[in-house]
Amino acid sequence: MNQPLSSNEQTKVALFLLSLLPTLGLGGGGFLIVAYGLYMLNKQADPSFIEVTRKLFTGYSKIVFVILIFVFVNAAHNGYLEARDDIQESTTRLIKYTKESEEERSALTNEVIDIDTNRINVGYYEYVIEVLLPAFIIPTVPILYIWMLHNLFYIPLSRHKDWVVANGIFATTEAKEKVPRTTPLISLPNFSIKTSSSLSVADELVKLNKLKEAGLVTQDEFDKLRKALLN
Repeated sequence: MNQPLSSNEQTKVALFLLSLLPTLGLGGGGFLIVAYGLYMLNKQADPSFIEVTRKLFTGYSKIVFVILIFVFVNAAHNGYLEARDDIQESTTRLIKYTKESEEERSALTNEVIDIDTNRINVGYYEYVIEVLLPAFIIPTVPILYIWMLHNLFYIPLSRHKDWVVANGIFATTEAKEKVPRTTPLISLPNFSIKTSSSLSVADELVKLNKLKEAGLVTQDEFDKLRKALLN
């Protein structure tokens, strides 16, 4: 569709791009993929790079998801073992100290009992909050990014791919047509030189040389026009 993105769609794209900034601290793989896709989209003027970006980003996010699952499952297992051993150790000490009479207990012993009791009470709670929940939540972040890519980036750009290729994502007015560098600015078959009586051939040669220096005519065009002036 050769129409500009609506303000709502432009906001979605901007939010997605901003959401990629935190990933720069982790290597920025997703950010680099999107940046590469937009660069090639602009350079090649090929809307297929929208689909290429989607596939690359999705594949990368799935790989990150698998890695995070492995890392955090291992961390959760190790955290569970540490919490279990700590609670068992505290329980053993409590059994030992509670068998002693009040006369045998010292102030330090009572303090240790309080510490161990607290460890038992909050041990697994801290494990759940500090280890188990992050192990479930953090690996879902790549999946969230896949959803945002599809809904905030891919769909708006696909609907307006012709406009995006020609004018850019955030453009609201149609850009002026650009003349490709390979297109000669002067068409030789239709180009004719008319000199008035007040202008000499030398003056025309000077003007022609300035056109060549400015890059407005090629070397071949310059040679043909120069030959036409001298004949």
